[in-house]
Amino acid sequence: MEIALFFEHYFTWHYSRAIKAIIGIAHNFIWFLYHFFSVPILLKTFFSPWRRLNEEYRGGFNVEAIFSSFVVNTMMRIVGVLIRAMTLVVAFFVLCVSILLSAAFLVVWCLLPLLVTLLVYQGFHELFTTV
Repeated sequence: MEIALFFEHYFTWHYSRAIKAIIGIAHNFIWFLYHFFSVPILLKTFFSPWRRLNEEYRGGFNVEAIFSSFVVNTMMRIVGVLIRAMTLVVAFFVLCVSILLSAAFLVVWCLLPLLVTLLVYQGFHELFTTV
């Protein structure tokens, strides 16, 4: 009788509390990766100069100084956009992979009791059949 209670408790845990825990762990991991790559900050500062590097224009009418600061500031913004874009691509790739792996793990978790049963059956079948 205790073995029946064991299986009942196990399957209740396996398909209710454990699945909720797995989904919670996956949610926390995805949240961590999202904030690890600072996705909101990268999106907010997408067109900002790289590392706040910019050329200050001192004033007055000097065409060379105006053009020089314009070119340097434009280049720093282009570098900032390129680096942030590459970081965002990596971040979204890592997030997609982690979501897919979490979903695959959840499917495998749901199929594990069936797999264990099939492997035990196959083991007994191989053990007691003669060649």
